[in-house]
Parts: sequence; structure tokens; C-alpha cells
Amino acid sequence: MHKIEYNVFEKGYIDFTIILDFLKNNDDALIPHLSERVNLFEYSNKLSKKAIHFTAFQNEQLAGILSLYFNQYPRFSFCPYFCVNKDYTNQSIGNTLLKMAVNYCMSNRSSGIKLTVNKDNLSAIKFYKKNDFYSIEERFYPNSDKKHLLMENKLNKNK
Repeated sequence: MHKIEYNVFEKGYIDFTIILDFLKNNDDALIPHLSERVNLFEYSNKLSKKAIHFTAFQNEQLAGILSLYFNQYPRFSFCPYFCVNKDYTNQSIGNTLLKMAVNYCMSNRSSGIKLTVNKDNLSAIKFYKKNDFYSIEERFYPNSDKKHLLMENKLNKNK
């Protein structure tokens, strides 16, 4: 087993085709599938240009990615995409990527992180709750009858 290499890519520093390939290869990891909600080509281009990316590579293969639209206090940052490839689960990659994003937000004075998760994805909800996220709102996905939860983690609680 080769070592996992973790990186942080600032806006515009990761090629959108790397993100696009990952989105395509992991489309079935999200419910509803991401491709049912967005154009993957346009979305990967947007993420590449506007988000900070916390990544895990093994053997030059992208194993996991957490994308973050960063905002400083008093605003919250938003995580529009977070996925670990099923071939790399149970290696603490998701935990490490989330901790990297939380530490980045704390170091750079963001109020917290918000994200959405499918209401029926109980394992993901449990994972986020274990990492100090809590549900603040229930919504429908755009163009879908599926519900998701908006969750948040207030980081700098003393402000």
C-alpha cells in the first residue's frame, strides 16, 4: 500500500479536468447523482476557479477531495463537494480532509463551514455530527424531489 499524499490547492491551482474525471468516476456516490443536478463539465470548471481544494492522492490517483468556497468572519465558508472514492474508504481520508478544511477555516478566520447532505444518507450525517456539524435546515435539491439537510459547524464560537 502506498502512502496517501494530502494537498491544498488554492483557487485556480488544480486543473479542472482532474476534478471532472473525479466527478464522473464518483457520480454514483451521491444521491441523487450529481450529474442529475448539474452539468459536470461546467461544475468542475467552476469548482476549479472558485474553490479551495483539500485533496488526497495515492499513486497519482485522486482518492478524495473536499472543495470549499472560503469566506472570512462574519461569513461562513461553504463545502459544495466532498467525496472519497469507494476504493479508498476506511482509511481515514474523509476525516483527514475535513480536519484540514476546518483547520484552514479556523486559521483564516471563517465563522464556520456549511454543507448539504442527503437526508437519507445516515452514515454521512453521523460522520458530520461526529465532527461537530449539526442540522440547521431541511431543503429540497433543485430540480429534484429528494430532500437534503443543511448542516453547519460554527468554528470560532467565542466571537
